[in-house]
Amino acid sequence: MSRNTKTYITQLEITTYGYIVRKDEERIRCPHCGKETFTGKAKIFDKNVFVCPKCRTRSVESEDIRHVIIERKGKKISVRVKTGIGEIVGMKWFNKDVVVPAEDLIELYESVVFNLENGHLYMEITGGSGNSYCQFDITEVEHYFYYSEPVVRIIDTNKTVYRRLAREFASVWKQRLPFKLDWYSFDRFRLMTMFVGYVRCFYDGIPFEENGYIIVKDFRRKAERIHFSKHLPYMLEISGMPGNKTVRRLMFTRPWLFFYLKEMTAVWFIAGDVNQFNKIFEGDSYMDVLIGIYRYPGIAGVYESLRKIWKPELFYKLLMEEPLILNDFAIRLLTLNVRDRNVEIKKAGRISENMLDTYRYNTSGYFIYDTGSWISTPVYSYRPYRKNCGAKMDEVR
Repeated sequence: MSRNTKTYITQLEITTYGYIVRKDEERIRCPHCGKETFTGKAKIFDKNVFVCPKCRTRSVESEDIRHVIIERKGKKISVRVKTGIGEIVGMKWFNKDVVVPAEDLIELYESVVFNLENGHLYMEITGGSGNSYCQFDITEVEHYFYYSEPVVRIIDTNKTVYRRLAREFASVWKQRLPFKLDWYSFDRFRLMTMFVGYVRCFYDGIPFEENGYIIVKDFRRKAERIHFSKHLPYMLEISGMPGNKTVRRLMFTRPWLFFYLKEMTAVWFIAGDVNQFNKIFEGDSYMDVLIGIYRYPGIAGVYESLRKIWKPELFYKLLMEEPLILNDFAIRLLTLNVRDRNVEIKKAGRISENMLDTYRYNTSGYFIYDTGSWISTPVYSYRPYRKNCGAKMDEVR
């Protein structure tokens, strides 16, 4: 980090459980929407119940004030919440063997640090002196583990805090952020830490585990390579795919395809020409093609063989409309020994569209052969609900 890097600090006093009265200016601030109202115009009912004129949320006066510090230094942003030793010892990730000096016990902070430089975020306990006593990386940790933490709850629920945090993220991104302001949550800040400079639709195509915002293990190395969107043109350049305008437009209008760059290269050779390549990605089943090659890399070679011996209309019909059936057929060929595989591929040259009649779906989504045997290739995939972003990445403009 450069020595000339400036530090920007914002200090806030917020309340988690009720409204706060700023007596010096005679204002009441709603803890839910952050709107401030003059006490003379505020509607305060029995037992000090306040109804916010903007969000209509009811809250009571609270003395539980949280001191929050938001700090940005270079590409690292932290949110610190003042806490106490009693609250800290109940935290799952805190090391109970840590000894905190008496002078720091008076002023302890729980922090979450978003490191946009390397795509990681971690929890931290620091003292008033600035000393760090415990750290825990939560980049690849299930959200239920840390969602009860005070600093996470505040970021998730307090509009004043997450709006200020969004401004700090925008300062690092130096462009418009991908989510609407009211859509921000701790997990979305987490995603914007892991992937910097992307448009909204990119986040719909990230290959998550089935149970949350955790990237599938096999894709984590790829995630590190595409951490910054500015690295994508170079990745495309060295991928082996042609650098023509058609391919660039496809890749930069659907940037999540960079997770499947190796598989995209295989599809390019399978397609045989740019027109067929475009048609594959105009359909709705292209993700089935990519995931099939990702799970079973050997079928790419089988596809190239089938394209050469089948009638073009049959091969492309299966590839674009029934990729799971074609995957299934290719996988069965791969299970054969080399001699029998070559024999079957030659026989495949005589197969017509009637081969589709040898399969039927059951309610579980498996393909069942007439012989009664079956094979399944289930893959969980978070599928993007849009084909294109609606706006190209900056590199293609």
